[in-house]
Amino acid sequence: MPTADLKDLRAQLETKPGSERPTPQAPPQGTATGQEPAQAPAQTSAPAQAAPPAMAAAQAPAQTPAAAQTPAPTQIPAIPSTQQHQRSNSADIDMEEDEELGHNEKLLIIRAISDAPDDPTTFKNALDNALPFAVDFRKLQALLHPDKYQGEEKIQAQKAFQKLLSFREKSGSLLPGAADRHTNFYYGNDASRPAEHVEGQLSSYHKDAHERATPHLKVLFSALEHNPRLNPQANLEGLDEKAKAAVAAIDSINAEMRAGNERLKKDPDLGMIRYPELFGRWRVFFLQPELIPTQSAANLQWCQKFHYPNEWATFSIGASASSANSSGNSQPHASTDTPGNSVQLWNSTGGQIRTIAIVPRKTTRSINPGYTSSGETIRMVQSLGRSARFVVEDAQGRVRLVSSAAAGGQPALDGATRANIPTTLRGEQEIMKLRDQVRAGGQYGLNWLAVRELELGKSRLPFIVAGFWHQGTTTPLREEGVSRSALKKILAPHEADRLIAENMIGDPGYSVKEALAILSPGANSHSRPTAPLALPDREHNFNPWFPSMPQQFPPALNAPQGPRFQQSFSTAIGSCPIPVAATVSTIISTPDAAGVLPSVNLPANIRPVPERFRSSSSAPV
Repeated sequence: MPTADLKDLRAQLETKPGSERPTPQAPPQGTATGQEPAQAPAQTSAPAQAAPPAMAAAQAPAQTPAAAQTPAPTQIPAIPSTQQHQRSNSADIDMEEDEELGHNEKLLIIRAISDAPDDPTTFKNALDNALPFAVDFRKLQALLHPDKYQGEEKIQAQKAFQKLLSFREKSGSLLPGAADRHTNFYYGNDASRPAEHVEGQLSSYHKDAHERATPHLKVLFSALEHNPRLNPQANLEGLDEKAKAAVAAIDSINAEMRAGNERLKKDPDLGMIRYPELFGRWRVFFLQPELIPTQSAANLQWCQKFHYPNEWATFSIGASASSANSSGNSQPHASTDTPGNSVQLWNSTGGQIRTIAIVPRKTTRSINPGYTSSGETIRMVQSLGRSARFVVEDAQGRVRLVSSAAAGGQPALDGATRANIPTTLRGEQEIMKLRDQVRAGGQYGLNWLAVRELELGKSRLPFIVAGFWHQGTTTPLREEGVSRSALKKILAPHEADRLIAENMIGDPGYSVKEALAILSPGANSHSRPTAPLALPDREHNFNPWFPSMPQQFPPALNAPQGPRFQQSFSTAIGSCPIPVAATVSTIISTPDAAGVLPSVNLPANIRPVPERFRSSSSAPV
């Protein structure tokens, strides 16, 4: 419901001279103008029981004279109720509500934003009070866009629009290092996930306009390099003369394209240069240089989605703003060889054509049941319907989780099926059965972890498959590959994450996200996150304070040799192998009646694992 402040603003706008009043709506049939419709008590208690059409038609002539005798006063639009913004079907309560704002309500919001103070906190409170219902930033930005208004309203909308962008800039700059918590600041868009945009086919005048805009975008890129806090819309006064001229030139080019789109009856926004969002994407290069490789790839996909030139994804950092005055000569100049790939690039100054020369290189893949196309052993398959993920082990005994597409595709998946490679535990009944066995008593733990690629700059955790084992007092040793979500069902969410974190780094006091951050090499460096690193030997891939020790079973369990993967001593994330302290879990034996743990004979050169580093647990017997 609108607040009292919104009611006051509505009253001020309705009484303001020159403001547009809404057209009075026609009263319902059978109701006198300016009067409340008479309702029978039965209709109040049961709205679904409406009068028959014949009865309503018979009552209408009797009420018509009253409508003629009563003058119609000037109507003031009623404040919209919450029922007006809800779906009638209760089955759709989880779907996005289809809420609409009237023109006067939009003007009220524009005026409230224009009059709000500049302080971010106070502005946020004023913005919340002005909105009759929840509106995400993307919709609010479209609602206030000046192009939707005319005359004085357009001037007010322009002021509110710039103030809204300025608020986004200030709120995001409070924590410039937290890109995942302020994506609206870093990526020039709201934090929610908007619907995927599909750009139409561009015409020749669009491509010509993009080519003419490229030098001006280089000027803006150079200005952003000197001051990453610039915003071409919300902070226009912070730009120098060259940058202001570049903004004006791009706006003029956009106006030409919009006119051409309207003339040819195309989407008005087709081919438009979205330089404010491009500004936000470039900003990452200067505020968080460690994300340059990831952001460059994301910018390239964004440019391809809107059919922009690929060079808009990123210009050369350190380029001079004089590129706007560069001539059209296309004298080629060769760059130096890129280290490690024997590739030479030639480019033309001011042009978009690149010639790439690559030295021939032989690559080999193979199809062998039970192995990936690159020769790694497939230890387990996580079925995902038509596709799958593989738990693979390399020559050094390290385990990681890869997609079947990256491991050889359908031939590798068919080969794993023919080789009878075991699959992870998936069925709900099987998971519940294992949960009941664990809770009946005994020991359990993890023998290995396989982690999918870790995407830098994203808060979502990678997929994890764990080698879970359980030894009951009367049941044999059982090992299953389970996903992280299944492990949470078997144990408990917090206990599962503690066990995973302890298996990764030897300390259950960290969360899984923190453990992954500790294991990620080069997270703060400028190296490419996808570059392959040298794989260390098995003898050198564990921390010196965490000795490598074999699985030790208490005599009471009379267990056989350790389960599969007990020789896996490291975890790899993507193509960056992550050395991990020995991932073999040390079982904590159940005390006997006197409370004494059974003795375990260890080799003389092996020190017992400290209690705080153990990743096994005992269920109550």
